[in-house]
Amino acid sequence: MVENNDDIKEAIRVSLDGDWVSISKLQIKLGWGWPRAAKTFEQLLKLGIYSERDKNMRIKLIAPKEEAQALIDSKETIIKYDLSVNMIQALTISQMQDDGMINNVKLQVALGWKSNKALKVLEELSIMPIFERVDEDTLKIKVSKQDIQKIIDKAIIK
Repeated sequence: MVENNDDIKEAIRVSLDGDWVSISKLQIKLGWGWPRAAKTFEQLLKLGIYSERDKNMRIKLIAPKEEAQALIDSKETIIKYDLSVNMIQALTISQMQDDGMINNVKLQVALGWKSNKALKVLEELSIMPIFERVDEDTLKIKVSKQDIQKIIDKAIIK
């Protein structure tokens, strides 16, 4: 999961210059370190507009350049998250919270989960940029309910 939608858009721009992209090309063109370039590269693979990796670990843009440019110009989030069914259930519960918070107890009550399961799912959700950790078992929701629904709709269930 990539934490920065702008990173994906920058990587797509790089791929438009030469029709292909690799981790090292992202590092060189954008001045990124390996972890950031690798995470963003993996996210590009999930967009469905690139080929599989070739023997040189490059991916080629297979969609029309106009489609790639439309992703860059889009104001919407283009990240597709790999979400477990449990994460989707927790996101659905988060949409129902008027106080903008989701925590261990709310997940236990709403979904009938045991504390350890709720804490595990909260930990998985905490790395998503739409949440801010308040304390050990509470996350603050930083986006609208509509944005959460868009994430659920675009999710790749693992």
